[in-house]
Amino acid sequence: MPTASTSSLRAFLEQPTRPAGTLTCYELQGFLFAVVSAPELVRSSEWLPVIFNEHDAGYANLDEANTILGHIMRLYNDINADVLEERAALPPDCHTRPQALDNLEESAPLANWSRGFLLGHEWLEQLWEVELSQEMDEELGVVLMTLSFFSSRDLAEAFHRESAPRAESLEGFAESLLRVFLEALAEYAHFGARFSVGLAQRSPERHGGPPRSAGTIHVRVAVGKRQRGVVARRITRASLRVLIEFI
Repeated sequence: MPTASTSSLRAFLEQPTRPAGTLTCYELQGFLFAVVSAPELVRSSEWLPVIFNEHDAGYANLDEANTILGHIMRLYNDINADVLEERAALPPDCHTRPQALDNLEESAPLANWSRGFLLGHEWLEQLWEVELSQEMDEELGVVLMTLSFFSSRDLAEAFHRESAPRAESLEGFAESLLRVFLEALAEYAHFGARFSVGLAQRSPERHGGPPRSAGTIHVRVAVGKRQRGVVARRITRASLRVLIEFI
């Protein structure tokens, strides 16, 4: 069940007076998961404007602003604690629908979460521009595909054409990714933590500029081999980026 804080925040975000492009509550949760899992700390002054599509939030007064910002920071802190304590999970009220393809519907909680996650990862993409071995690059590519798959049907179909075994239906592929979705959450956070160590060692620039060149960083993950077993063909970060930009 959502907390009173989450319910109040959801009601505020869904009001028609909010700016066009304001994140839904589930989108915000996915977005914040990407933010807290990033290899570098991202200041709240940087990510808060993204929630309202870089527009004024339209608070009625200072009290409402303080209340809503308090709810947002509480949500951020909760997600951050889950990631730091290695218990990353979907929000308690972000239920997956029994039929896998129903999770691609625009109103589905998981579709909203995935859209927010994809927005966050793309916004911070330069923080992830670390040279990896081909195996680790494929590892991260599959994790990203899993977490962004349900963001839209068009993207899901593109991933299916690119990565699924030839004989597997879109529904079967979606079911396979649903089964490993929670593992992909944990693995994404794990990647971010390992990247953070490597980035600290080479004093990277912030995401406002291009990262400096680096040698290969070897990242050890717990469930990568099982994750890659979901698909017959590999997908790298580069090929994933092409698919997303094409859609």
